[in-house]
Amino acid sequence: MDELRLRKNTIVIFTCDHGENYPPRWNYHHKRLCYDQSANVPLIFSWPGTLPEGRRIENVISIADLCPTILP
Repeated sequence: MDELRLRKNTIVIFTCDHGENYPPRWNYHHKRLCYDQSANVPLIFSWPGTLPEGRRIENVISIADLCPTILP
């Protein structure tokens, strides 16, 4: 992105649909259990010059709202 000079005009979003459970014996139920390991997922935004770096927000959100919120 830097080589193509796209960094300042591009929003990078990293997330996933569910976390992982440990120990491995929980893997059979990994989408059915509400432990922190499966419910907490990353949501990282990067947009240099627009979003502050290093800010952490502890609010509970739904990834289902992500696209309608950021897309016009």
